[in-house]
Amino acid sequence: MRHSSRGWIWFALALALGAAGLVIAQETPPATEPATPGDSDIPSIEAGRKNPVEPDEGSVGRGKTLYTDRCVMCHGKTGNGKGSLALQIGYKVPDFTRPDALAHLTDGALYYRITHGHEAMPGEQDFINDKEKWDLVNYLRTLPPKG
Repeated sequence: MRHSSRGWIWFALALALGAAGLVIAQETPPATEPATPGDSDIPSIEAGRKNPVEPDEGSVGRGKTLYTDRCVMCHGKTGNGKGSLALQIGYKVPDFTRPDALAHLTDGALYYRITHGHEAMPGEQDFINDKEKWDLVNYLRTLPPKG
């Protein structure tokens, strides 16, 4: 009788582990393609998100304030990538004053990078809300200055 109860225990354990494996397999999100080959950190579904905030003067102004508070230390006052912290730690930050610097990134891709971070840049998901992130995207679109 003792051998048969051990068999049931092993059978029950195997059954439970198999069921757990099915649940885990079902909860695993499907893989998504990157937005572009150079932006493998941005899922295409995120890059395709549309900015729900109109890029009006108010939004751009709020975005500039956020940029000044949260981004200048690395990205620089003008967006040239020469912020004091970046220079101090020797981190090469993109120069947003170049016309091609952000052109390949959609608003959704910028929003994703602001939220989740990129390389050494930490994400802002715990510090600014969604609307503020979109305001920041709208401000970044004013860099470089037109003309």
